[in-house]
Amino acid sequence: MTNPVNKSASRALDMLVLLAKENKSLTLKEISDALALPKSSAFELAHTMLGRGFLEQDENRKFRLGLKAFEIGSAYLKRIDIVQAAKPYLEALAKLVDDTVF
Repeated sequence: MTNPVNKSASRALDMLVLLAKENKSLTLKEISDALALPKSSAFELAHTMLGRGFLEQDENRKFRLGLKAFEIGSAYLKRIDIVQAAKPYLEALAKLVDDTVF
């Protein structure tokens, strides 16, 4: 993490990134340990994001990404031109296989 302007916002984003990378829900302790956060800070951030829909808790009270995180990602996908984004990769693949690619 490089010199965050707002420590709480930076920590909240780090928490979202951590949960996005995981294939499983995490306990508050696992989150605080992974991000080197005091448990009280992790608790406050997690419950704020839980209340806003960015996180959810499963039946074991472990945290995972919530619907609001999905909505943010979906909004990005709606505005990206997938053809333009894929074009350099398709051109490289076409060169590599010496054939037409779609």
